[in-house]
Amino acid sequence: MQIGRLIYSARYYRPGQILGRAYRRIKQWLTRPIPYESANEVAFRLPNQWPLAGESGLNQPKLTVSADKVSVTLLGQTRSCPLPFDWVELDRAAPSRLWRFQLHYHEHLLSFLQSDFDLFEKKAEQVWQLILNWIEVYSGRNSPLRSWKVDAWHPYVISRRVPVWLQFLCKNPPPDEFRSVIFRSLVSQIRLLRSNLEYDLGGNHLLQNLRALALAGACFGGSEAAEWHGFSLRTLQREVAEQILPHGEHLERSPMYHIDILHGLLEVYAIAGPMQPAIREWLGDAIRRTSEFLQTILHPDGNIPLLGDSVHGQAPEPQRLLEESWRLLGETAANRALPYPVARGVQPSPAGATVVGDSWVFRSGGDFLIFDAGPVGPDNLPAHAHADLLGLEASVGGMRFIVDTGVSDYEDSATRAYCRSTAAHSVLEIDGKNQCDVWSRFRMGRRGWPGKLRCGQTGPFCWAWCTHNAYRHRGIPEVGRLVACNAEGAWVIFDWAMGTGLHTFRNRLHLAPAAVPQVCNQLVGLQLPGGERALKVVGNGRLRTEKTPYWPEFGKAQVRFTIVFEAEDRAPYSCAWVIAQPKLLPQVELSWHNGRPRVLIAHGQQRWELTAG
Repeated sequence: MQIGRLIYSARYYRPGQILGRAYRRIKQWLTRPIPYESANEVAFRLPNQWPLAGESGLNQPKLTVSADKVSVTLLGQTRSCPLPFDWVELDRAAPSRLWRFQLHYHEHLLSFLQSDFDLFEKKAEQVWQLILNWIEVYSGRNSPLRSWKVDAWHPYVISRRVPVWLQFLCKNPPPDEFRSVIFRSLVSQIRLLRSNLEYDLGGNHLLQNLRALALAGACFGGSEAAEWHGFSLRTLQREVAEQILPHGEHLERSPMYHIDILHGLLEVYAIAGPMQPAIREWLGDAIRRTSEFLQTILHPDGNIPLLGDSVHGQAPEPQRLLEESWRLLGETAANRALPYPVARGVQPSPAGATVVGDSWVFRSGGDFLIFDAGPVGPDNLPAHAHADLLGLEASVGGMRFIVDTGVSDYEDSATRAYCRSTAAHSVLEIDGKNQCDVWSRFRMGRRGWPGKLRCGQTGPFCWAWCTHNAYRHRGIPEVGRLVACNAEGAWVIFDWAMGTGLHTFRNRLHLAPAAVPQVCNQLVGLQLPGGERALKVVGNGRLRTEKTPYWPEFGKAQVRFTIVFEAEDRAPYSCAWVIAQPKLLPQVELSWHNGRPRVLIAHGQQRWELTAG
């Protein structure tokens, strides 16, 4: 079974990716120790500015030091060791590989510099001492761990650590007696990264590799640094053209990684751009597009939807990032109406729908709904994709209402499998099967693709609809969803399945933890922090609620209610969720017209008809 899945999955990868992975594996077996002793000291030139200085790609890592121990908190999990700081003990105590990766990013050292704890008067000097300890253990002359086989020397980890060290050098130069050792280690890391770029993975990993090389090339002098700089920017231009889609979304379609990429592009623009002004045109355009996309998809609380592999707290705060984008591009906040949380007193947005790429976004005051009609991810890089075609998230009154499940971890675990499953998303599931065959930690075999997103307005309702073919192997060639919203807060989410045969249809709405449902027959009362709502289900089936896990942050499970509507029925099949304020709940009828699904919405004497086709 696993061999068949692997063969099926491999058909979507580019030949260069497969050959590149084989080459990297062989190189791991044959690699020599890191050339620490041959790394000559080079000149360091301080940049004039560092965007988002003091912040990292992660905004929740934490290093704390008490009188007798040191503690590191990453991914919501804390590990401690007695003083003096012992990198190897923390490395061995890591609860997961991702935790170990983040330990060696060194981004948690930024939090130590910014903390209020005053055990050490000279915190910058103490941070350099911790880095010197790391060098002695992981890249020192006598270190037994000099091979990049260990996680500390993974190319992606180097890519995250190098910018942290460069930022320290810029803002808090080390004492003169430390400089030589630090430069030699840093240069050896950059050289190793330069010869081990992750072409086999591509995506955000390769962009992070190039970000680190570009920053290093800008911060060091000499012919070798000039080669890093020129090569990285040429390759980055090619990758940005491929990875940043025309509407501004990163091709892996994860809002969390989208923010991470934008953060890296801003650093390259500010640090490396002045050396080569020509890059500012294409890079500035990419930053503008990625910023505009991010701005469009944010919930009213100012944070990202948890589509694909996304959680909160693992990337810079979106509003801060957007402000920095417009500042670097020479635009003022007045020219860019940022969607700040309604709670901050900013004027709520007027009612209306926006299409950005494959996403349809409706806003009205503090109400918000995003309908994702795009593919789950690129076919050759589905590592962060979920089985969530035609998924959505929503807020009411500025507070989260319908949510995706988030991410528990990146281990090959039952919780990881659940988070990527169709059951973990607010979409129609057929015969208990995932839309896409997500397996292992980051793989995907059989998969489906969406059709074209169509949208418009009928009466007071803005609407959009799309289809996918993910269940064609089950005799269901088309699954569709139509979403209609009006300014008064009435929403209709209409799902259908075209095909033949008897099937189990299971539709879910995953609610935010603060939303409490009360079921009475086919009607649900919803107590929400942002306002009361009523939900009615239209269709033949059984309605129930259940409690399910929710991971808005890595490693931090919460419990929320999920509304489940289940039916054993023959295809073609249709059902709908109708959501509104209790006194404004419209009447909805479902039917078929010329073989296409149709929904009739009535309120008082008014009637509106929407046909998907």
